[in-house]
Amino acid sequence: MNWTMLISFFIILSNTITVIHGYVRGCYYTNWAQYREGEGKFLPENIPNGLCTHILYAFAKVDELGDSKAFEWNDEDSEWSKGMYSGVTKLKETNPELKILLSYGGYNFGSAIFTEIAKSAQKTERFIKSAIEFLRKNNFDGFDFDWEYPLGVAKEHAKLVEEFAANYWASKGMPKQKIIIGIPMYAQGWTLDNPSKTAIGAAASRPSSASKTNPAGGTASYWEICKYLKEGGKETVDREGVGVYMVKGDQWYGYDNEETIKIKMKWLKEKGYGGAFIWALDFDDFTGKSCGKGPYPLLNAINSELEGESEWTENPEITTEEPSITETSETEETEETTYDTDITEETEETEETTYDTDITEDQECPEPNGLFPHPTDCHLFIFCGNSNAYVKQCPANTFFNDAIKVCDHMTNAPDTCK
Repeated sequence: MNWTMLISFFIILSNTITVIHGYVRGCYYTNWAQYREGEGKFLPENIPNGLCTHILYAFAKVDELGDSKAFEWNDEDSEWSKGMYSGVTKLKETNPELKILLSYGGYNFGSAIFTEIAKSAQKTERFIKSAIEFLRKNNFDGFDFDWEYPLGVAKEHAKLVEEFAANYWASKGMPKQKIIIGIPMYAQGWTLDNPSKTAIGAAASRPSSASKTNPAGGTASYWEICKYLKEGGKETVDREGVGVYMVKGDQWYGYDNEETIKIKMKWLKEKGYGGAFIWALDFDDFTGKSCGKGPYPLLNAINSELEGESEWTENPEITTEEPSITETSETEETEETTYDTDITEETEETEETTYDTDITEDQECPEPNGLFPHPTDCHLFIFCGNSNAYVKQCPANTFFNDAIKVCDHMTNAPDTCK
């Protein structure tokens, strides 16, 4: 089968993963989805009750010393309001079997700090102790270590696709029931060079246009795909590769729908793997208004194959303070792929590109809350929360696009930034 496989590394504080009802069904919750306007806004009360055995809260971070830190200004509780952590962990009150994990890292966090911690036994020990204290303080059951990437991605991409496939891990002795297969709730998109040539492998030289969930372009949520189909997009199922693609004008998107997900879940069961996890809850049609198939059609497809028909219910009496600041650069996040850090490979030495996401620099906030361009460096931006200014650096080969408030592809940068 030809689809992207996601691998993650979960650690539960009790040292065991117990799933009463069989297969793991892990669901990533993204703390920046709170900033979207309109139908894309996603809060803890939107998390479905009963469809996930594990919730993975994305993301937390760690500093250079190895100490755990919250990522968003409202993750933790404050004197005046409950934080997002509490909004999610509260779900265990109505579903005691649910496990809630805190995910460290992510694409925008980069690799530099994790690399430095891994080099130092002292920092590694400090990180482990800090993580356990931080998790217990905030009522999490464990954590997900999302290091992107321990190895150079570009030069090793072809090898990684093969080496980190599930059958590789199984062939090396890992019990299959501990291997969890990742399923994306979003589409990867491209702009076709020739709109009349739309088959798989057609030429495309740039990402797809901006979507509501990713203003920088290149991806779209499944609920957005459903809207594109209603607007005239044509969907084609690739039965050999077990995937779906849709074409609308010069826009080409590849993704999974309910049909292909069910096929993959049957494959998962036949192979004896332990379950599936999704990236991410806010990318499925969580309101049920876009696809016309009820809330969470993709997640329900997973559940119907792994556990029989599951019924989605809303979570009662969970309220979350709505922030006033706008979309953060984390919307560029795509699928989550994490790897074991103890891999030995013979590769050519290349210089690793790293960057610090936090810059020590004094800046003033133009407004109490929001994202603002840096006055002298287009690759930096200023995040303001409650009039506190934090200078952040965009990932490599991106710049801060003030018009859409994200770190955007350099192809869209003005001449003054190139």
